[in-house]
Amino acid sequence: VFVRPDSLQLQGLVTLVQQGQLMVHVSQRYALAEAAAAHAEQQGGHVRGKPVLMP
Repeated sequence: VFVRPDSLQLQGLVTLVQQGQLMVHVSQRYALAEAAAAHAEQQGGHVRGKPVLMP
């Protein structure tokens, strides 16, 4: 799913997730300080799901 930075589109996606109509697979959670590692993993191309940066 590709969206522009738009609050209405984001709210629509949130609604779909809440209704179970849109599933998001998280590959791994990273501390914000590990953002470079998360980016490197994603660029490697062998990741199922999306890395998530945690504050």
